[in-house]
Order: sequence, then C-alpha cells, then structure tokens
Amino acid sequence: MKQNSQKQQVRIKPSIFISHYAKDAELADMLKKLFANICGDEIRIFLSTDKSHGIPYSGIWFQTILSEIDNASAMLCLLTPRSIYRPWIFWEAGTAFGKGKPVYGLAIGLSLSEACVGPFAQFQNCGDDAKEMKKLIKTILLLVGVHAEESRIAKAVEHFRQVKKHVLLHNGPRLIEKHLQPDKEVALLLNKMHQKFFAVDGIIEICRSVGYSGWTRHDLENVEIVGHRRLPDVFYTYDKEDVRCEKGSQARFTLKSITEPLHDAERSKIKIVFALSSYADLYRLSRLLDLPFIEESGEKRTGREAFGNSWFPLESSPLVHNVNTQPIVITKDNTILLVKRSKSVHHYPGCWSASLEEQMVAPGDDMFKADTSLFDCAERAVREELSCRPIPTSTRILSMGIEFANMSASFICLVYIEESFNEVCNSWIRRASDQYEAYALDCIPFERNSIEKVLNHRFYSPSSMVFCRVDSTKDAWHPSARMRLYALMCNMDEVDQDGMFEAL
Repeated sequence: MKQNSQKQQVRIKPSIFISHYAKDAELADMLKKLFANICGDEIRIFLSTDKSHGIPYSGIWFQTILSEIDNASAMLCLLTPRSIYRPWIFWEAGTAFGKGKPVYGLAIGLSLSEACVGPFAQFQNCGDDAKEMKKLIKTILLLVGVHAEESRIAKAVEHFRQVKKHVLLHNGPRLIEKHLQPDKEVALLLNKMHQKFFAVDGIIEICRSVGYSGWTRHDLENVEIVGHRRLPDVFYTYDKEDVRCEKGSQARFTLKSITEPLHDAERSKIKIVFALSSYADLYRLSRLLDLPFIEESGEKRTGREAFGNSWFPLESSPLVHNVNTQPIVITKDNTILLVKRSKSVHHYPGCWSASLEEQMVAPGDDMFKADTSLFDCAERAVREELSCRPIPTSTRILSMGIEFANMSASFICLVYIEESFNEVCNSWIRRASDQYEAYALDCIPFERNSIEKVLNHRFYSPSSMVFCRVDSTKDAWHPSARMRLYALMCNMDEVDQDGMFEAL
C-alpha cells in the first residue's frame, strides 16, 4: 500500500472583520456569537477587543489590524450613535474598501439616514430590524461560501435583537439630545429645504471635527480670501435709524465656503474660504431678518421670508455670514467659564453664555489688527475680555454652524487657560481691556453631570461661585449657548479615553 506523499491541504476558514468602537465591545461580541450560533466554527470572526483572539498584548496593534484586513473575506462595521464619527471606524472601512474587500454597515440605535455619512454613504448598510439583518447575514454567508438554514438564521437574529435591547439600555451612550429641544422655526425651515442638518438652539451645524475631537492649527489650510460680499440690494432700500451702526466701518470676514475631509475624501485638511464684508452689513442683516420691509405684490415680507432658505449652499448664498469664534474657556482648576452678557451689547443683552464671543477681524479695519486665523481670534478674545493666558497647543475648533438668528458663521472653540477661576475673576476686574461686555462671571465643574444639569433648563441660576461686576441674576441662556455645551460634552466623550483599544 503506497503512502500518500502529498501533504494534506488544510482548509483556511473565511474571516469576517467586525470594525467597532471599543465602548461597543459588548455589542460586537454579540455579533460574533450570532455568527457562531448560525454556522459554528466555519467562520473566523476578528474583533480587536476580543481578549482571547483579538490583538495580543505583546503585539503591534497597527500591523495586526492591517494583517487582519488583508485576511478578511469581508468587513462588517458596527454603526452606533457613539461610533459613527470615530476616525478609526472610517479608516478601517476605507482601508478594507481600498483593498477590494466588501464592506457592510449595521446600524444599531440610529436610523439608516444617520448612518450613511462619510464613507458609509458609499457602502451597503442595513438597519437592525429582523428582515434587514437576515438579509445582510445571508449576503455575507453567500459571499464566504457558507450555507446555513433559514430557521437557524432567524432564531439567531431574534436572540441578538432581544439581548441587544438590554445592552443598549444599560451600556449605551447617554443621549444628551433629550435635553435639547430644537427650535421649531429652524426645524420647519430645514424641512422646507429638505436638508438633514443637526440643529440645536438656533445653530444649524454644517460640519464638525471627527467625533468632535477638535481641529488643531495643523488641520487647517491657509485661509483664502476672495473679493467682497454685500447683502442683496433690497436690504439697502431700508435706511432708517435702527439699521445704522456706529461700528459700521469695521472690516469683517464673511464665510464663503468650508470643506473638510469627512465630505471630501481627497482632502486631508480643512479648507476655508472667506470674503470681505463689514460690521455694518452684519448689523443691518440682523435687524432686518424679521422686519417686514420688502414690498412684493402689495404685501410686505421679512428678510427671512425672502432669503431665509438661501444660506445653503454657502458658495452661492447672497447673505453675509459674519465669521465669529465662540471660545469655551476651561480654567486651570477644571471649570467651564460662564459669562452674563452686558445690557449694553447689541445681541442678546443680559443673557448667560457658555463661552466668549469674538468676531474675526479682517484686513482693512482701522481700529483693530487683523486676525491671521480662527485660532488667533479665539485666543484674542480670552486675552482681551479676561486678561488671561491661553495655552495655544490645546486650542481646538469643535464645529461650525450657521446661527439662525443672524445668519453668522459660528466656530465653536475650546480654549484652555493657565489661570484658575478665582484668578480669572481677579484679572478680569483689574486688567481686562474689554471687561464691559460682561456683567458677571460664573463657572461649573468640567464634568458631564454638571453640563447635563444646566442643559435641562433654558434659564441659568448662578452658583455660589458667581463673581459680579453689575448684575448676576438668573436669566435666559444665550440662544446658542447650549449648542456650545453640547459640542463640549461630545468632545469629552471623544478625548476622555485610556487604554490601547480606546483609540479604535
């Protein structure tokens, strides 16, 4: 009897790479068990967070990820409210797609329209209802050449969906949107425009840094300035005293366009294009948006009725979108600075704000030195209004949106300073060159529970720490203040990480 000299070939199991955020590890492990319940050990599932078969503690995680993507027959991305903007989810999906691997998205805890962002707008995604999940699993099994009975798939999917509810209830992200009731007028406008933007407290968000982790100076290209922009001619036909402003000659920027990598895969940095404008046009626009002054067919329309839906796309907008920064200030003793606005400011006097506000000064302003960047503008606000020292390496831009009230382009920033809250109060009252824009300063701890507490209310009641120059009474929040706190809370979720897998 002749011995068979040929080596017995070992069948290599097909592999599925499940891309997920580390805090969704329990959901990812449930997906792994779902496939095991359907086809036993015929398929190998890779999870980076799998302590038994994931990335070994002695291993080089980046090389392991690349190797597992190379070996994978397909990639399944777990898309949840807290993973959808994670940079590593985007990177893993893009790398797999670039290597010719089929990429699928499974949306859990969010709608398909919310899941189809960035690269996932190009992939095959499904929701977590039973019919869609069974269809997805059949597609993946057919792809890798594994057969499974229909009844077995249905049973495994139903078990997953039942257990998933418990996991989301107890371990899911805390949805702070429940504290933020969107402005009804803004929502109606967005519906009319058929645009799916995120809007809170009068700021319509155009773009954000990935996961709100924050753009640094290195993430922005050199600013381009293209010509001048004026309001539509009809705004200048109204020339009564209430639209004239003593600061009218001051030069300002208006936002022409902004393009970031999430919406343009060919771009690695944020590209911002400005046009030149004036404070006079900003002032006129804010006064006439809701004043019936445009005569048409014997009736008068407001500026918002005539132009309210023309702010997007920005490139073709006829309006002035005054560029301003809204720096959220974090003190050395880990508090968030709050400011009660003076009764003498033009916009929202007496309101409490969660940040400073500063308009970006353009070249040609005789009174002020031009800002060279948004970061300079945000840090200048801290120096002038508080006489404090920003830490430039820590400054971030979290997001940008259009303010519904005055159509300004607002960049929400995060600025850390070298002073404690008590030192801020002392420097503000003694040395600040522009201290009269605020009546009082207050603070809350820089932690989630404190932010959630103030997000619950449209009025702010000062704490025992309040430092008063003129008036420190309870008052309404500035219309966009809570949007700033929302962005800050998202940033806390993003940067409050530790451990190797938290970066994924």
